[in-house]
Amino acid sequence: MMSILLGLLVVTTIIFLHELGHFAAAKMLGVPAPLFSVGLGPVLLRKTWGGTEYRLSAIPFGGFVLFGRGENLDATKASERIVIYLAGPLANFLTAFIIFGGDGRLFLGQMQGVLSALSMLLTGNAGFDQLLGPIGLMGVAGDHAAAGIVQLLGFTALLSINLGILNLLPLPVLDGGQILIAMIEGLSRRRIHMKVRIAMALVCWALLILLMVQATIGDVARWHRAPPAAMIPIEWAAG
Repeated sequence: MMSILLGLLVVTTIIFLHELGHFAAAKMLGVPAPLFSVGLGPVLLRKTWGGTEYRLSAIPFGGFVLFGRGENLDATKASERIVIYLAGPLANFLTAFIIFGGDGRLFLGQMQGVLSALSMLLTGNAGFDQLLGPIGLMGVAGDHAAAGIVQLLGFTALLSINLGILNLLPLPVLDGGQILIAMIEGLSRRRIHMKVRIAMALVCWALLILLMVQATIGDVARWHRAPPAAMIPIEWAAG
């Protein structure tokens, strides 16, 4: 049980650092951030301080920061949005770099491994049985926690890299998609209609939920078997 709790702490910490990257970038740019949430779903704790409501919610596989100027939370300059959305994944990469003791070769090697596994999945060279859902993720995290602090830190770095890379995918509900939208709007100097953005987001959320269900089914099927070495953890979007 203790190893599972440590695994949960790892996941929550990585998501917190991701959101902290977004939040810190917004603050440095002078962009208001009215809400900072670690976790999704029912709110367990909340505290308002300095114009920001801080939340800790029940589901640890996700989180988000709302930011913006005026009543419209999206009425922020495209350049500012790009910096803020990019800061979350960068915080994850920096976390891994620090854990690896500043070893750039090891850090880049881990990134290459995650990119390779993701590429195999997207090109059909790996099946969706390679996905690791919340149940499997907690099991693997618990195994690494039980193996000792060195194993746990290595897993933390790998998971942090994984979260950073996944969030850079060009999907509207992820940081990469928001960066792409901001770039398009900045170059065209026109806002993408909100109805179009909502429709794209709903489609992407539906796809992500289907992937999560598929991954969870795989987690249950592998309950008494070790997961393949190239498994790709699928976390809820952090944004």
